Amino acid sequence: MSGDDLLVGIDVGTTACKAAVVRAGDGVEVAHGAAPTPWTVVPTGAELAPERLLDAALEATARALREAPDGRSSAPG
Repeated sequence: MSGDDLLVGIDVGTTACKAAVVRAGDGVEVAHGAAPTPWTVVPTGAELAPERLLDAALEATARALREAPDGRSSAPG
């Protein structure tokens, strides 16, 4: 299907940032993408730089959108 309203959901996990594109009308997933969560090892364990985490979430979203059908993005009103 194409031309549907689409929504993107993002999940930031410990190993990957994931994005799913769903049709707004029925919630069916039509594409997804992922990028590794960018942990930095430090002496006390690991940490995340906010800008690197945002970059990973945006990369996951871009990967999902490349696979998504044509449609309009919509936001809850």
